[in-house]
Amino acid sequence: MLALADHPPQGLPEKRCPLSAGEVRTGRPKGLPKTGGRRKGTPNRATVSLREKVATRGYDPIDELITMSRDHKTPLEMRVRIHFEICSYIYPKRKPVDQLIAEPVSINVITDLEGEGGVTNARESSSETEAKPS
Repeated sequence: MLALADHPPQGLPEKRCPLSAGEVRTGRPKGLPKTGGRRKGTPNRATVSLREKVATRGYDPIDELITMSRDHKTPLEMRVRIHFEICSYIYPKRKPVDQLIAEPVSINVITDLEGEGGVTNARESSSETEAKPS
């Protein structure tokens, strides 16, 4: 019995995966910097459009939040939340401090290196042993 995949119909181009046929992908080689696209720091179109709309209407969300937070009719929970939101734009976020305190480690330092079998300068002793043939 013949399978359809063994004999494609005449007149149709043969479809196959280029990688399975042993072909190599072309493109930007590794290590080559990326080219094209937006430059770093350039806002996208949606951001520019939103900023223009806000500017033409004279709306400043930070001013609105400040006004709401100073209104005593605003619930206390909402006012506190507004203050936290504004703080995130004014003050940098601090990194968490690691609370793990390791046990103190004792280090024994041998200061009498000139004694028996000791070496005064490790570099000098290694160069002397390399220079002297055995």
